[in-house]
Parts: sequence; structure tokens; C-alpha cells
Amino acid sequence: MEQLGSGCTAALLVKIGRNERKKYQMERIGYNSRWMVGIIVSSFKRLLSEAFRTVKFEYVVMEITTKIAMYNKLRDVMRKATG
Repeated sequence: MEQLGSGCTAALLVKIGRNERKKYQMERIGYNSRWMVGIIVSSFKRLLSEAFRTVKFEYVVMEITTKIAMYNKLRDVMRKATG
């Protein structure tokens, strides 16, 4: 109930239909954009591995930054090659 936000009670959920409830959840919580984030994180892990090889915090930050830059560059190259 907390995820649905203020003003939404159990009585209200019983009154509205299933389709209306799904629509309300998508508008209020943003479920419709969650799948995009999952796809990006999944492909990032698959291409560049999810494990860090460094130990010091500063180096971990540098490694993450480098991996993200590599991922973005690779994605740009793939877009140009296919489109």
C-alpha cells in the first residue's frame, strides 16, 4: 500500500478494476520504465563483467568510470554499424 502512494486505500483498490489498478501503478510508480534499466544493467554486466579487480576505493571508482565509458562507446559503435 505504501508503494501506491498516499490517498490509496484497500477500499479504493477493491473498488477499481484490475486494468485500472495496473494503469494507476504504472503512472504512480513508474513500472513502465523499470524494464529499460534492467536491460541496460544486464547487458553492462554481460559485456564488461560485474566483478571489480581493484581493491582501493579510488581505483574502484576509476574502474567503474572506465567500464561505463567503454560500454557507451561500444553501444555507439553498434548503433552506427546497424543503423
